[in-house]
Order: sequence, then C-alpha cells, then structure tokens
Amino acid sequence: MFWATFTDAAGKGIRVWGDPKLNFSVLPYTAEELETRKHPWELSRCGNRVLRLDYGQMGLAGEDSWGARPWPEHQLPSGRVYQYGFVLEPMCGRPAQ
Repeated sequence: MFWATFTDAAGKGIRVWGDPKLNFSVLPYTAEELETRKHPWELSRCGNRVLRLDYGQMGLAGEDSWGARPWPEHQLPSGRVYQYGFVLEPMCGRPAQ
C-alpha cells in the first residue's frame, strides 16, 4: 500500500492511502486551467493547492523524442480495466509539547 502526507507547518493536512498504488500531483492550478492554456505564462494560480489522484499515466517517450514508445513497464495499454482505491485521512496536527 502506498501513502503520501500533505501538511502545513502545524502538521494539519491529509494523508492519502492508495491501493495498489497511486499516481499524484499537487499544483497551484486547477485541471481546467491546465487544459485551457497553451503556454505556462498564461496560467493563473488558484490560491490553493490542487491534489490530483489517478492510477498512473502513460510514459511520454522511450529512448528518444522522435516517436519511440514508452518502455513496456511505463505503458498503460488500452482495452484493459484498471482499478485502484484510495482513502483520505485527516491529519489534525502535532500534539502539544
């Protein structure tokens, strides 16, 4: 089982548990912002952090950038059913010392 924790300086935040594995990103942009802009300088920070969870992603390329397919271990073939689950656990901060 995979897990990742995202907290502030006081220890408040969330822990994500993924089964069997989890791919994630944390960005200051919404999915809509990323999908509708063509250039990085057109992005506007949303004021929060956006956590995106998914099973995985297909690798970008293999040995070169001229059309080589990703290595087999980084491919997600179509026509298959992919399943995963996750749990979001609140992190309430560190106990007072």
